[in-house]
Amino acid sequence: RRAKEAADEEEERKAKEAAEQEEARRAKEAAEEEERRAKEAADEEEERKAKEAAEQEEARRAKEAVEEEERRAKEAAEEERRAKEAAEEEERRANEAAE
Repeated sequence: RRAKEAADEEEERKAKEAAEQEEARRAKEAAEEEERRAKEAADEEEERKAKEAAEQEEARRAKEAVEEEERRAKEAAEEERRAKEAAEEEERRANEAAE
């Protein structure tokens, strides 16, 4: 009877141990899955930020290019105005000299 009791206790202990190991295995798997998801989310966030930064840099460069183009156009218009004034002055002097 004692031997049977001891065998039953041993069997119960082994079953309990197996259940604890299974629970620990599941907890570990769940933790690993959670870690994987967190890393994936962090990677996606990093990728989104990098893309956003690249888009902002592209927009900044485009704006600079437009501003440079406007500056050049203004300079060209100013040069044209000066050349026109010089030509008019030249014409005025020529007319004065002819009179």
